[in-house]
Amino acid sequence: MTHFSGEVQIEPALFRALKWAIFIFGMYFTNTLLHCSNADLALHASLLRVHTAYQAVLFLIVASAPAFFTGVMWWVDLAWPLGLCLMSVFVGTHIDGGWAPRKLVVCLVLLVHGLRMAVGAFYAIISGVWKTDKDIPRYRYQRLRCAKLGGIWWVEMQVEIFVQFLANSAFLVLPIYCIASNPSESISPVEAAALVLWIGAYVFENTADATKISHFQNAKDKTSVCDVGLWSWCRHPNFFGEWLLWVAYAIAALCNLPRDLPGDDADDGDNGRLIPGSLFVLACTPALMYYCLVFYTGAVPAEFFSRYKRPQYDQYCKKVPMFFPTWPATATPTATSAKQASGAEKENNIALRRSPRK
Repeated sequence: MTHFSGEVQIEPALFRALKWAIFIFGMYFTNTLLHCSNADLALHASLLRVHTAYQAVLFLIVASAPAFFTGVMWWVDLAWPLGLCLMSVFVGTHIDGGWAPRKLVVCLVLLVHGLRMAVGAFYAIISGVWKTDKDIPRYRYQRLRCAKLGGIWWVEMQVEIFVQFLANSAFLVLPIYCIASNPSESISPVEAAALVLWIGAYVFENTADATKISHFQNAKDKTSVCDVGLWSWCRHPNFFGEWLLWVAYAIAALCNLPRDLPGDDADDGDNGRLIPGSLFVLACTPALMYYCLVFYTGAVPAEFFSRYKRPQYDQYCKKVPMFFPTWPATATPTATSAKQASGAEKENNIALRRSPRK
């Protein structure tokens, strides 16, 4: 079980170098498909480069420029889901060769995926939850990391925004492209399982978010811990659900990894040569999303501040795993829940004492 650390966690220098190497390779692979000889794939690679340019303009306007002028980084949480919406529309309108019903389904689910988060970001901005004079916790944590490394925050903000732009232009678009360009006119069992997983993950994430919102709307103590429903299975079920969405995309994409067409002398049934690096880049999609949702901008930054804001959070961490859910074997409420239950029991006892005896 993962417990909370009160220290700001810094990536080892070797890990940071490896991360950048993977991002650069993924970007190069996706935008060139490693110089494939197949004319159709070469056309798709050129279109993916156009998609990269669109993402660059979007991130520049929505995230980089506003972050530079306001000094807060939460703008990237608006740019990223809008980038998913852009990705959906671009793949749906520019990538040819795939079976239309399959392409329609993957583009629609990705659009729903992106719109949900974009609408949430717009609401946070309009309602004043996100303010231009104060960053949200995960990016305040990034600022602490930057200070610990002796960096310059406004430069670090631009670097972090660039990293999320790279993700949209490489690792996240690749599985969507693979699925949408699949010419097979039948749905394989793997794709069907991936779609079921996506639906389950989407419901899981939304249920977790709704439970947390309801808990804090109704809680008298705003520093209490939400440990009910899915939040008793793991401490970040919303992040786990988001990760599963990208696992589902990667699984479905396995059915159509980029291949060069076979030569004229190839045997019937030869689907062509798998382009080197395809499986590696695709595997990086859920792996990097896990890293992001746990260590980078997800669970670890969130828990750093929860520990100080919520007195019972340490006890919650000891009883509930961080990311991967486990079915609660027994009802083991945190002190917050126990306190609420104790209060309810006292009220019931008072009511019983006041009730007339028969």
